This record gives sequence, C-alpha cells and structure tokens, in this order.
Amino acid sequence: MENAKEIIIIHNDVGETPTKENEDTLVQVNEVFSSLEELGYAVSKLSVKDFSDLEKLKDFKGYVFNLVEDIDGSGKLLHLVPKILEDYGLEFSGCGSYAMEMSNSKVNCKKILLRNNIPTGGFVAECNTEYFVEGTKYILKPIHECASVGISTDGIFVAESLPQVLDKIKEFESKNGYTYFADEFIDGREISVSMIHGRTLPPREMMFLNFGDKPKILSYKAKWDLESEDYDNTESREVDLLEETELVIEINRICVECWKILKLSGYARIDFRVDNTGKPHVMEINANPCITTDSSLDLSCQKVGISQNDKVSLLINSSLDKPFRKTIITVSEKDGLSVKEN
Repeated sequence: MENAKEIIIIHNDVGETPTKENEDTLVQVNEVFSSLEELGYAVSKLSVKDFSDLEKLKDFKGYVFNLVEDIDGSGKLLHLVPKILEDYGLEFSGCGSYAMEMSNSKVNCKKILLRNNIPTGGFVAECNTEYFVEGTKYILKPIHECASVGISTDGIFVAESLPQVLDKIKEFESKNGYTYFADEFIDGREISVSMIHGRTLPPREMMFLNFGDKPKILSYKAKWDLESEDYDNTESREVDLLEETELVIEINRICVECWKILKLSGYARIDFRVDNTGKPHVMEINANPCITTDSSLDLSCQKVGISQNDKVSLLINSSLDKPFRKTIITVSEKDGLSVKEN
C-alpha cells in the first residue's frame, strides 16, 4: 500500500429507486471519494449487485475501500465480500470475513458473546430455543439486516410460551420478508461505542425525547422517516465522561473484549443497552458501521479532533495494521475532557 496510489470504492448496488438506507450508502461513497481525491489517490467506484461484479477486481493491484452493505438487497451473505477480497489477496478496509460472518448473524454473535460471558440479553430463534424464559420481554429483529431495517415497536411483546414466540417470529417473517429472531428487550438507555484499530472512541447515547410510554428504540421509522414524530424526537448526544466515568470504563472494557473475541479489525461499532441498574449489555456488534459525516463513528472522531480526511486515512491504515496517531483521552474534575496526541 505504501506505493499504491489507486483505490477503488466498492458499494452495494442501490437500484433505480433506492431506499433511505441505500441513499445513505451513496452519501458514504461520495464523501469517501472526495476525501481520497484530496489525499492524492486515483479513485474509482464499483457498484456490486452480485458476486460476479467482484470478478473485476481479480487482477486489481490497488487498495479496496469496502462500503458494500448488502448483496442483491440482502445482508445474509455480506461476509462473502471480504472473503472474496481475501482470496484475491487484496488489501481492503474494515473487518475480515470471519468477523463479518460472526457479527452479521445476530444469532451467531449472541451465542459467541454468551459463551464468553459477555453481558448480553437472551434470545430465541427457530433453531435456538435454549435461552427462552417465560415472561421475558422480547423484540423481533431481522437476523442479518442492519440500519434498523425491519424493526418496529410492533415487534415488542412479553413471552407467554415458547410456541407463542416462534409464532410471532414466523408472523414477522411472512409480513416483512426477512429471517427474524426474538432478542431480549432491555429497557433503558442506548449507548454506542465506535472503535478504530482496537481503540475505543468517545461513546455516544441515542436520546429518545418525548417518547412518553412508547418503547425507546431506534426503529426504522425513527431512523429513516423524516416526517415521523419518532425521527424528530431521537438524537445522538455525547456521553458525559466526567459524570459517568465508571460506566464508560466498563463499556470500554467490554468493547476491547468483544474486539478480541470476534476478531474485529479495521473499524467497528458496538451498541449497548444500559439497564435501569446501570449495567451495560451488548445489543449488537456492527462490523460494517456507517461512516458518514453525521454518523456515530464520525461524531466520535470529531470529539477527539480527527477530521474527515484524517478519519479516512485512519480507516485505511487501521486495516494495514499500521499504528495511527495515538489519542489519549483523560478525564479530570478540574479540566474535564483532555485530548492529547503523540
């Protein structure tokens, strides 16, 4: 990569009438494209509808910036994109195929976390019922999709029996066209931590304003429907490091453990629910998070003085196992948040 000045950005094909989340993909692509040009690279783009499109990279000698978020409209086989890049011997941004496969299936990810004593809620899937507990509140989620796709308040319910939960799963699959599972719903706060090269960035909290008695979740409507009340009443804010030092330390400890266990690399985001006792539970691990200039990862970068172009450089260097400028964040009652680089 030292001498390679050619970078190709690969991204999922968004079709003629892109969904809101796919429009966001194009924003990512264009922002990264502009930064790479400013950094002096020769940049091109490749839209990936199916795996045959990746054959165009077989003899490519440069670097691949991977922004593919689905294949032919589904996230189920997303891990095969880095697998093919690995087989071609290419250097690329983000996580490798193992981490992508393990985290992209929320059920596989849950099983790994539970086996390793990482705090996370129980779950029920059609082929995994051992964690079922009667009376538990669950939320139905697509196993392989991200960006709040297929998530709504209609999917929250209290389990009366295992057959009832399995029926609910089948009902949502029939209604929405995705493969679902029932995740234990942990009522409380939602906090996200972005990571680059195994280092945690300042956490951010999703605030649910004026929700009243409604479940506080980032549903598809709350994330993407600009005309909805829920969209207007959700916003991302910084977590006060001075006020919540102990919580942040514990969350960061869990993040580092998850990074090792899932063999994450490059960059990732780990989402938590913090229950009413203050205990954090891993909700999801996103090995392919959004990196637009208003994303959680970007806002956390801004907090420690990392610009857009620096961020893109970090995402490339982190995938090459190169150290980036070391950011040391300290908290004191006198000075508040202090950021030093060396």
